[in-house]
Amino acid sequence: FRTSERKAFKNCQWQWWYVYVEGLQKKGARKGALWFGQGIHLALERWYIPGKERGVDPIVTWLEYCLEASADIRVEDDDGEFLTWMDAKDLGVAMLTHMLETYGDDDEWYILSPEQTVEVLIQHPQRPGEILVRYVGVFDIVARNRKTGLIWLWDHKGLRMDEQVMTPNGLVLNGDLVVGDEVIGSDGK
Repeated sequence: FRTSERKAFKNCQWQWWYVYVEGLQKKGARKGALWFGQGIHLALERWYIPGKERGVDPIVTWLEYCLEASADIRVEDDDGEFLTWMDAKDLGVAMLTHMLETYGDDDEWYILSPEQTVEVLIQHPQRPGEILVRYVGVFDIVARNRKTGLIWLWDHKGLRMDEQVMTPNGLVLNGDLVVGDEVIGSDGK
């Protein structure tokens, strides 16, 4: 399961199956945050194709995605407080425009894989060797820096800058981490 699927699966497994596996939606279903996120991911997946060249302009993909739907998206501040409602199409264009202005000149990145599924096996804390849960997620992009050779795993939503991350030296704010810092993964390593 992806994180976004867990609540749907818990509420109704049949509905989960039809929405997440079959890709079906109720007629006239409300276009909300999940719809919005899927469109942004699609736009970035078509932009960050494997290799050093880029694909379809993400704004073009986003506008095609929005052709048949109009929706308002709730906009919140970093503390989760409501700010305003914004047209989804305009918000997506603004986000993607900012992303291209900030990261668009990315000649050193060689894209290995967009939308790469990952799997983490979480060990049972009292029964060594027994798997408690298999957690599945998706990295938005797996890329190699052509200058340094380092592999990067990108997740566009990521953590807020004021969230704490566990390190070998204790909790550190995400915004205080720098390249090369060690963090502790979900496997405790």
